[in-house]
Amino acid sequence: MTPISILTTGAAEKKGVVSPQLLPDWAVLDADLTTGLPKHITAATGVDAMVHAIEAFISKHKKNPMSDALAKEALAHLGANIKTACFNGKDIDARQGMLYGSCLAGIAFANSPVAAVHALAYPIGGHFHVPHGLSNSLMLAHVIRFNKAHCGEMYAELAPLIAPGVNFKGSDQEITEVHRGPPLLTFLFLCISVLVGSCGIFRRSGLGIRPRDKIE
Repeated sequence: MTPISILTTGAAEKKGVVSPQLLPDWAVLDADLTTGLPKHITAATGVDAMVHAIEAFISKHKKNPMSDALAKEALAHLGANIKTACFNGKDIDARQGMLYGSCLAGIAFANSPVAAVHALAYPIGGHFHVPHGLSNSLMLAHVIRFNKAHCGEMYAELAPLIAPGVNFKGSDQEITEVHRGPPLLTFLFLCISVLVGSCGIFRRSGLGIRPRDKIE
């Protein structure tokens, strides 16, 4: 789905390889192959796929109508199924929804690249050996806060897809103006709360990361 491969080089570094030769001819989305995944891996990989779609949608570089449509459709499937897939791993429909959403998110960010969340997550993953989806979840809220003045409307547009059924209070205009009220704060922690509820390890202290730690 993407022309990108991430490799761990040495003990504490990750590097990307980007080449059209990496694009697959076929992608097999077989949910039966995923039913044995532990819930913490399901959660981490699910959040990673959600971040792929979120960053593809808000990316300034190469953002386009096709990547937007793919990202939103991906989040619709991921948001609707991630909790079920984590808590009931044998649910084939939920697993299939996650695979389909992940596939669409991959195509989305192959056409509109990921951004600051991934850039900040890679060194955390490489240095502290934190799973990639978990390191993404640690960075997501901070990046949204940083970006909200410039692309808050886009984040607000995605919020109902990530959390179907959540009542985002206020008019459409109030929800869109996320810097004024609680809808942004609701959205900020939706992905993180999914991961927290699924694997129970979300704070940097629980991962062995201390405030004084530095990445050289």
